[in-house]
Amino acid sequence: MANGVSFFTICYSNGKVASNMKIGRRKVIKGGACLAVSSLVGSPVMALERIEINEFSSTHDVLKTSLFDHFSQLGYTRADHMPLITNDYDINGGLRYHGVVSGYLPGDLVVQPISRLDDLADKDRPDNLPLFHVFLCRRLPGSTFETVFSQLLNYLTEGLNLEISRLLLVSIPGLENRRDFIEANGIDWSKQVFIRDHDDALEAGDGSGLFRFPESRDGDVYTTAGLYYFLGDEPEGAPLSYPPPSDWTEIGEIALDDVSEVAFTLGTERLILAESRKFPHWHHRLAELIEHIDEVADPGSLPPAREALDKF
Repeated sequence: MANGVSFFTICYSNGKVASNMKIGRRKVIKGGACLAVSSLVGSPVMALERIEINEFSSTHDVLKTSLFDHFSQLGYTRADHMPLITNDYDINGGLRYHGVVSGYLPGDLVVQPISRLDDLADKDRPDNLPLFHVFLCRRLPGSTFETVFSQLLNYLTEGLNLEISRLLLVSIPGLENRRDFIEANGIDWSKQVFIRDHDDALEAGDGSGLFRFPESRDGDVYTTAGLYYFLGDEPEGAPLSYPPPSDWTEIGEIALDDVSEVAFTLGTERLILAESRKFPHWHHRLAELIEHIDEVADPGSLPPAREALDKF
């Protein structure tokens, strides 16, 4: 899905992990009252509050601390994210949005800034952003899907107080092998699980069932389950088709294969949206992204994404 939390949204490179890099805030965005938004495009029951960038940034910092603290207590280790601007200007305009799994150690945790140029055309979707972040949890040695699922579900319901009845799993028929375990954890299979056709999921490769790197259709395929959260009044049951209506927002993905190097990913902005119904303005985040590129990139060799962003 656009601006979702694709399983390998995190981009890695061989060699040393780059140092943490703060994203500059757009200084020209000052103050501004919160704008309540309801009856949004394509989602008549979704209501969210667009809040000023500095307020959301503070909320985001609190969430990141919560994530790192919770999973560090389970044996994971915080790591620095990689730069948003990559050395490959031929892919995604030089901005990081996915990649191969290398460069981090088992058990590493990271919050990675991400931007996908393809998402810009979908800017009217309420939960879409030109710049967002993904929390990656790389698998600890010996851990299983059951272990990771329990840890993740505990954080979502106990740490964030999300309602378990509003969660939805989207995957392929292979998930049925874990039906008993999933139901034992409080998920109503008949109302909270949507099984996609395997071939459709393989063709899409979008992470809600199967993930494949977009530019490598013949490369590795990873089996996953997309995790969605209902933002409407009351969920009446699982959607009847894929993708789900836009009152379902994708908050993350979890690996089904115990040998997968990544345990799960979570969209941090989407978590805040699910927990509080608060979300940044799309154009405020665009301004952040532009400012960050201007601050960090070589003025004589700006990534192609910089010119593309000016069109919005």
